[in-house]
Amino acid sequence: MLRVLYHGPMEDANLEALQELVDDYEITLCDPDDTPDYKDHDVFAFPGIKNIDTKYIIAALKNGLPVAAFDLDETRNIVYHGLNGALTMFGKTFKQAVDEASMKDGGWLQTQKLL
Repeated sequence: MLRVLYHGPMEDANLEALQELVDDYEITLCDPDDTPDYKDHDVFAFPGIKNIDTKYIIAALKNGLPVAAFDLDETRNIVYHGLNGALTMFGKTFKQAVDEASMKDGGWLQTQKLL
């Protein structure tokens, strides 16, 4: 089962994104005040839409996790769709971004683990 580290304030959009994931993935909620253990996860899910603090995204990428996030100015400059994660537009499911970031069928994650 895909292990997703989920970070974001519990706003309506974030709760909706989280609800999409709970049935299909092993989810770990990340407290913004704590440093998560990135190595125990496959994807970093960052569904924030307001007051984006990119330090969490950068830390996840530094630790080798692909990032799933909404396509916003703040995230677009760090997460490159198909390269180090996936960005999704509003109206699409956040689950789709997590699937694309992980490339569940043997894409991105498998390639990175071979390097």
